[in-house]
Amino acid sequence: MTNPPSSDNTQPSLEEETAQTLADDLADTKQQLVKLGRRVFQLSSRVAAVRHEDQAFFDGIPSDHPIFGNENLTEMQLNEFFKASEGYVALLKEVNVQLLKLSGRLKKE
Repeated sequence: MTNPPSSDNTQPSLEEETAQTLADDLADTKQQLVKLGRRVFQLSSRVAAVRHEDQAFFDGIPSDHPIFGNENLTEMQLNEFFKASEGYVALLKEVNVQLLKLSGRLKKE
């Protein structure tokens, strides 16, 4: 019997690694990405509902709130963060493709 995929950052040692744990962890990670995608779409709708003239809506949020980073937050810093995030998704795709190839289950188009 295999252990369920762990949601923490611990990785099995090389001796403990199995195909099942790799597949389970990949499936779990993809499911987390699906949930994140849904959440992003929900947030997008909620933010879109706030009109530009409603900027006072955000006045009650303290300036040290994590979403604001630091007071010198720049668009370039935001771009760097999201570029790295795009890289994680691309890497996840490559890992998925590689696992499917290694398992012999990737179908040719």
